[in-house]
Order: sequence, then structure tokens, then C-alpha cells
Amino acid sequence: MEPDARLTHWLESAGLSLVHLQVYEEPGGFTLDFSGDSLARVGEIVVDRAGGPATEPGLAQAAAAYVGEVLLRTAGGGWTWAEDRPVVQADPVLDLPPEYPTDLVDRAIEEGDDELFTRVYERWEQASARYRAEHPDWSPTKRHTPGIDPDRPRPDDAEYLAAWLAERERAFPEWAANHASHGPWDFSVDSLDRLEDLLSTLTVADLDDPAHREFVEGAVWYVGETLRRIRGGEWVYRSPDPSAPADPYAGVPFVRPAAGKGTVTAPIVTIRRVVGGRRGALRARYLNWAR
Repeated sequence: MEPDARLTHWLESAGLSLVHLQVYEEPGGFTLDFSGDSLARVGEIVVDRAGGPATEPGLAQAAAAYVGEVLLRTAGGGWTWAEDRPVVQADPVLDLPPEYPTDLVDRAIEEGDDELFTRVYERWEQASARYRAEHPDWSPTKRHTPGIDPDRPRPDDAEYLAAWLAERERAFPEWAANHASHGPWDFSVDSLDRLEDLLSTLTVADLDDPAHREFVEGAVWYVGETLRRIRGGEWVYRSPDPSAPADPYAGVPFVRPAAGKGTVTAPIVTIRRVVGGRRGALRARYLNWAR
């Protein structure tokens, strides 16, 4: 294969391996939020399974792809192919040396070093922060990764999201007025506690009941908007693809932080946790974005 073809093949295979990491390697599933904080857990998973499943190509490949994607999200740049293996190269303005994620995984396993991924990430993050401080107009821009990044939004997805957001913004004043006794609805962290009080009156089945649709949809929008207003971000929607691996973010609007801290969040998922008895989940997600 030519280098570009080999890279594309590796990345597409790695995208499937990420589902293995997400679904099978963690009780209850591993959250693929591509945050710097999540690398600590990836390091533990890899080292804990050294000599066993960690040496299986699926998990090792998934860990390498995940590490590479987290680095690129904090420092921009993209994947290349060199010396017969995949490489991540940061935005050239940062003057960072390339990293070979498969080598990092091998080193972590051989040395029993579950903090290796985090140390590399911190180096990239610090370089990115220094440059951004000197060049406020710059932000890390990652090239699209085939097989891992979602495909470019399809027109119908973009149209659905635009229509949904417009409807929710239009309906918000009435939604807030209907629940004024629990207000004010000022997009504060305290208001999320009050929203949890309202949600506690529902059952999990109620969340899918058309009779509660307006309240639930309004709550989804309110949670997402509260997070976005902390430090920016964007709403995203992509319709489910029956031919693709399971995607926890498909079919529901979710919010993605602008850069750096904060976890990609599907508000309906957090709301379901609250209704299921996880009080404090909304405040915890707010604090995650506010760090």
C-alpha cells in the first residue's frame, strides 16, 4: 500500500476498535470524550491488561488512536504515516516533535507506566496554551480523521439541528414561565439543581412519553445552553447510521466544548441519569465544563 492508503486503512480499523474500548473494556462503558483527563484511565486500562488483552491488536490499536486524537484536539494538526506506522503532528506553529501513538502504547505496556499518555498530553497542552496566549486569534484546528471523526454533517442533519434549535429558543420563554416556581432560569449552576428537582417528579418511562415531550425537550436545550455559556461550544446532531458501529451521540442533539476542558455532553443522557436516581449529575457536568 502507499503511505496514505495505509494510514486510511489503519484509521478506519482503529475507529472500529474504539467501540471495543468503549463498550467492552469498562464496566458500564468507557466515555469517548477525547479529553485530557480521560487519558489517565486509558493508561490504567492498557497497563492493567499488560501481558493479556492489552497486547491484543484491537485494544492496543484503540488506545493508540485515542491518544493520538486527544493530542490533536489540544494542539491541532493531523495524522500522517512515517516509518511504517501512524504519526500525529501538531500544528507546525507549536514546533512540537511528532508522536508515534503505537510506540507510546508499547512503551506504556513495557514500562508499566500508566501516566505516560498524560505526560505527553500535558506537554502538548502547555505548548498550545503558550502559543494561544501570545496569539489570541489562534485556536487548535484538527484535520478531519477518516474512520474516527464523524463524517461532515449531512444537509439533513444540519437542517434538523437548525430547526430544533430555533424551535427550542422560540419555546423557551413559555417553558420558563410554566416552571417559574422553580426559577429563575438564568443558566446558572444553581438553576441546574432546581431543574433536577423538577426532573425528580418523572420516571424514566416519562422521558419517552409524548405527554412530557415539551418539558423534556426544553430541559435538554436548557442543559446544553447552560454548558455552552460557560466558555463556548456548539450544538451538534448526527442521525444514526445503521451500518456504523454503535454511536452514543447519534440521534440526539449534543454539545461539544470549543476547546480544551469540558466533556462532550448529550444532555438527554445526563437527564436520564438524574431521573434514574443520580442526583447532582447536572451540577457535576457543569463543574466539568467550568474547570
